[in-house]
Amino acid sequence: MKTCRCGYSGEGDHPCHAEGYTCGKSAKQRFYNPRPVALSGFQMKLQVEETWACDEHWESFQKQLKKVQENARNIRAQVSEKEEK
Repeated sequence: MKTCRCGYSGEGDHPCHAEGYTCGKSAKQRFYNPRPVALSGFQMKLQVEETWACDEHWESFQKQLKKVQENARNIRAQVSEKEEK
């Protein structure tokens, strides 16, 4: 296994990447932000972002992500309304 950007090299539990890698809690590998990048034959290929986060920080991140996505939808709706006028 190659060394992670946080310095983890495979000994013990992988630490959480939150709080500038200072959380220190045991983490799970998490994937987020999937998006299509290619079509190969009949299969769509996706690209995702990867991180390591404890359950507490992952839940917090998911809440923030939902707020950001809702704000983006609202902004797109406002822009569409202005373009229609």
